[in-house]
Amino acid sequence: PGNSFKIILDETGKLFTSKDLAEFIQQKQISSVTHLCFAIGGAAGWDPSVLKNSDLTLSLSKLTFPHQIARILLVEQIYRARSILKGTNYHK
Repeated sequence: PGNSFKIILDETGKLFTSKDLAEFIQQKQISSVTHLCFAIGGAAGWDPSVLKNSDLTLSLSKLTFPHQIARILLVEQIYRARSILKGTNYHK
């Protein structure tokens, strides 16, 4: 979408804590970003041109995971970040 922020998941990306991710999401909401678009790479990783054209390269861990596990980890971390922003007890 037009005002989207492209986030590529790659083992070489920036590591965030759950609180860092919550703050990042909040900053993007404040700056009128309408969509956060997350993309998980294949077993061979990303072509350098894809990494260059992303707005952020993010790592879920220094470890490598299968796609299915990476998806679960990503969804859980987004849920955790939203819970932190709402002030619920999920994160504790």
